[in-house]
Amino acid sequence: MPACAGRPLSVPLCRSPAYIRQRYSSTSGLRCSATKEPGDNSDLPESIRQDMERYAQKAQQAATSTSKAAQREGAAGNGGIKEVIDKVLIADFFFVCLALVWLALGVGEQATLHSSRLLDVWFPLWQLVFQPAIGILMLGALVSGAIGRLQKDS
Repeated sequence: MPACAGRPLSVPLCRSPAYIRQRYSSTSGLRCSATKEPGDNSDLPESIRQDMERYAQKAQQAATSTSKAAQREGAAGNGGIKEVIDKVLIADFFFVCLALVWLALGVGEQATLHSSRLLDVWFPLWQLVFQPAIGILMLGALVSGAIGRLQKDS
């Protein structure tokens, strides 16, 4: 069997030995990937080469449009504020989710064990902690959306 840089070439297992000997008796049609130059697409069909060229052009266009968008954000000056607001909103969202899980566990404990230890701790924190966190989440979503729209319009 012909070898490619010391490795045997792969041969389909579903073929008979006679077919394999006839098909692979000459290595003229087989190309060794170890000796092939990087970027050599000569053995690919024309349609695939054209697709690869279109993909490279689109990737280049995307890179230039991304750099232009970054320049616009830097010129606007609001990019840093929006990033901070978004990070605070993400943290607040997970805090509110934690509070809801705590409430669900407390309700489950009340229903199954007839004990209200979790709810007794949760209820005093409702007005002091959880309601303001939900309000900050709503207000932050509105502010973040407004800043995003202003950046998009300018």
